Amino acid sequence: MQSAMDLTVFSFSDIPLYAEALSIVLNAQAWVASARWQTGIDILPAWDDRSRPDVVLVMCYPDLRAEWIRILAHESGTRVVAVGISSAETDVLRCAEAGACGYFFADQPITQLYDVVKAVLQDEVLCPPDVVGTLLRRVRTLAVESDVTSRVRLLTTREREILRLIAKGRSNKEIATALAIDLCTVKNHVHHVITKLGVSRRGEAAAVLNSVQ
Repeated sequence: MQSAMDLTVFSFSDIPLYAEALSIVLNAQAWVASARWQTGIDILPAWDDRSRPDVVLVMCYPDLRAEWIRILAHESGTRVVAVGISSAETDVLRCAEAGACGYFFADQPITQLYDVVKAVLQDEVLCPPDVVGTLLRRVRTLAVESDVTSRVRLLTTREREILRLIAKGRSNKEIATALAIDLCTVKNHVHHVITKLGVSRRGEAAAVLNSVQ
């Protein structure tokens, strides 16, 4: 991380007044070497390794914010901080999933922005405990979804056919008729499906399929 006096910051906003005002405030901070701004992201600055800012701040209307963060995080090669967001779970998660590295909330004073930026440049996240809880819950959910998807991928093509029919409420006899196979073969397939998915009943197997669709 650079020294506290050398940080370069670039702000993006859908409202020129907000971006310009934030840049004026930032240029007055001892830790900021340069603060520039731009309205919109239709044309991104042609940054190279020398001109790329240390951090990018995104402050715009909620319906735009996630898309702007996603574009900047993937195309500009910079660390992105979502500015002026609420601590509501939906707002935080949308920014996180778009690629935000940090969050500066609407109720925080400007004096705390340096702490947020410093944490981001150290690959850390500085958030209130309830926001940390929100992020951790999402991580756990993604981990579970990934595990479920992996288990479904263990099934053979025939077993997946069987599972789809189970999810439709078909009996073993109906599955045998639909697939033109022996009833005993269906029972074996159903047993394998349940075992591979780590469940104990047909209804639970159907629920697994529904969770990944």
